[in-house]
Amino acid sequence: MKKILLLPLLALLLLAGCSSMEEERNAIFNNALALEESGKYAEARDTALKALELDPSFAMAYLLLGRCDMEQKVFENALKNFSEVHKLAPDNLEALENMGRIALLQNNLRSAEEYTNKAQALSPGSTEVKIIRAGIFMSREDYTQAKPLLEDVLKSDPNNEEALVGLATIAINTGEIDRAKELLKGAVTGQSKPSVAVLSMLTNLSLQENDVAAAEGYLKQLAEIDPANDQVVLQLSNLYLASGRQQE
Repeated sequence: MKKILLLPLLALLLLAGCSSMEEERNAIFNNALALEESGKYAEARDTALKALELDPSFAMAYLLLGRCDMEQKVFENALKNFSEVHKLAPDNLEALENMGRIALLQNNLRSAEEYTNKAQALSPGSTEVKIIRAGIFMSREDYTQAKPLLEDVLKSDPNNEEALVGLATIAINTGEIDRAKELLKGAVTGQSKPSVAVLSMLTNLSLQENDVAAAEGYLKQLAEIDPANDQVVLQLSNLYLASGRQQE
């Protein structure tokens, strides 16, 4: 009788099992990606966790968890998940960039520098790295180093909202109000849906200059974006009262 080679057979069985597990893991992860894409972050997170049950070393699932945590503003969890990605895949640029962004939001400038330096080594021309580094300099009120970084971003992406807002913030802090308004209006026209941050800054600048009509227009846009924002409703009411339009 021909001898059955046990170890090669066992190896084939194990490989077949791994392939089946990987296919199942990927199918679950693709569902998580679709949920994330549609803005269902809690569901996407739960689904990605199921992929990790099958493969605890699946870096892309941790990356998705981190992104969902950021969208839900759970920054500590996001940082843990991006850190896990960095352990499993040290060359993952997205994880390092997001770790730098979270550190900056937490005003942990030393860590923000550490993460962005690593990210810059991987991708010297990264737009995200330039924006985070500019934010670090702005936190230190070092506008002379922040400004060129943001201007460099606009060369390749003229409608980049973060760069426009950053430059507008620098302009306000250096007394260039007209330049700030120009930049912020550029951010409005460059986006299909202006952000709350941009419209709020334009509202405040308009009120400071007593430009009631402009402030009213921006507040109405804010109310459309976020109808439940009591602060916007209150500002509009005060504006109407101040201009003698109590009926509105």
